[in-house]
Amino acid sequence: FRDPRTGEPALDLPKIFGIHLLLSGLLCFGFGAFHVTGLFGPGIWVSDAYGVTGKVQPVAPAWGADGFNPFNPGGIAAH
Repeated sequence: FRDPRTGEPALDLPKIFGIHLLLSGLLCFGFGAFHVTGLFGPGIWVSDAYGVTGKVQPVAPAWGADGFNPFNPGGIAAH
């Protein structure tokens, strides 16, 4: 990046921060949309309500209000 006033190399921190947010957002979306849902990955660990038994399985996203239920694993893939 160059400073428009002097033409010297300079760090444009707001632009760098924006690029960082864009890339991290794409990474998080890709992880949720592909890895957690089981589309291109194994899914996530899903256990019973007591945490005794469980297995790795794909999870369908829960886009509605039920996605905020802590016992609904679909909220992880949706949010």
